[in-house]
Amino acid sequence: GWFDSTNALNRDTETVFHGQAWAERGLDAIEVYVNNTLKRTCDFSTTYGNQDCTLTIRANDYAGGTTLSVKVRAIDMNGVSTYGDAKSIYVNTSSSNSSTNTTNTSGEVKAWEWTDKDVTSITLDQTYTYHAGAWAEKGVKSVTMYANGAAVYTCSYYSMSGNKDCWIRIDGRGFAAGSTIFVNALVRDANGKEAWTTGKTVSITSGSATTATDTNRSTISVSTNRDSGYTSTQLVTLTANAADADGINRIEIYVNGKRVRVCSNTTVCAHTTLPESTDKYLVYSASIVDKLGNITSTDYKQIARIK
Repeated sequence: GWFDSTNALNRDTETVFHGQAWAERGLDAIEVYVNNTLKRTCDFSTTYGNQDCTLTIRANDYAGGTTLSVKVRAIDMNGVSTYGDAKSIYVNTSSSNSSTNTTNTSGEVKAWEWTDKDVTSITLDQTYTYHAGAWAEKGVKSVTMYANGAAVYTCSYYSMSGNKDCWIRIDGRGFAAGSTIFVNALVRDANGKEAWTTGKTVSITSGSATTATDTNRSTISVSTNRDSGYTSTQLVTLTANAADADGINRIEIYVNGKRVRVCSNTTVCAHTTLPESTDKYLVYSASIVDKLGNITSTDYKQIARIK
């Protein structure tokens, strides 16, 4: 596990401890202990992949001048448990000189999303892949994927710079016909600042898939007229070019995780924008939706504001 900040805690401040675990046979629960006292249990009911369990550590809950030892216990579906290494943080006797809790001081955090199919439902024999993209000025620490409010998978990054992509695949066979699944993602930066994706809802219907197989893969690229950067007064033009033998339904252009332009039944799509003066970077991408409903997206790119 790790703390948002390892600095000593002054009175009236707090930090967040992140416990993380996985189990080969499926994770049943994660417990978080402070000085060998159980403080929180996160239940996962046999979930696979890395999972997070967080605990907010408030200095005022503990005596000043003490050192807190925090650790996690992971329990798999067979009841086998393992303790993680303990992490320590010191609680000061004095208050902070500032009224601001600096443990969560951070820069921009951006989260966006896309899917492999432009649909709102799938049949029992289909799959649906949900992607969450992330970028943070201080670096992306993790992206946690949620389904119907429960954490189901976490992507953690030791190299935190640049854009990140985390995804989960929903298999229709794993749900009853008539089920509805809401998926979204939580992005955390190196200092614990958070941002959520908007989320997507997909329902499971009975029967078999009737859509044709995508045998003709789409191609798409996106470019900008400001590769070397832009100033606060300069317009930025993004141009996407796409092709698909099945036919193009539409091209979508995204800026900072938001869809800003849709062009239908064309191979070229352009968008011109004046970036927000507060943004230090402009993150952009493009997607093509073919006539069969399949989606292909470019990687996310970014250009910097130079003044």
